[in-house]
Amino acid sequence: LRASGLEIEHPDVGLAGDPFPNPATTGTVHFPLQLDADDEVELRIFDLAGGLVDEPEIFRRGERLSWEIPERLVNGLYFYQLTVSASASKWSGKIAIMR
Repeated sequence: LRASGLEIEHPDVGLAGDPFPNPATTGTVHFPLQLDADDEVELRIFDLAGGLVDEPEIFRRGERLSWEIPERLVNGLYFYQLTVSASASKWSGKIAIMR
């Protein structure tokens, strides 16, 4: 991930656990959150080369953010970057897609 130029930070609050299911075998991945209700969240998905492949509109329901995996994404390993705009905090990790 560092080779792609993405920064990795792991603040104490925000992402409350690992995204699930991972590997993703269905069309949706959920991110458990621990944020204030008015915090704005941005999700970006990158391929292994560090290229941006998805920057979805966020569907946040309480303590969980859901990402609908686009059909155009093939099976494989992807990186996510979750950013909270109010604090500029970032979380990064891997998601495997295996449909």
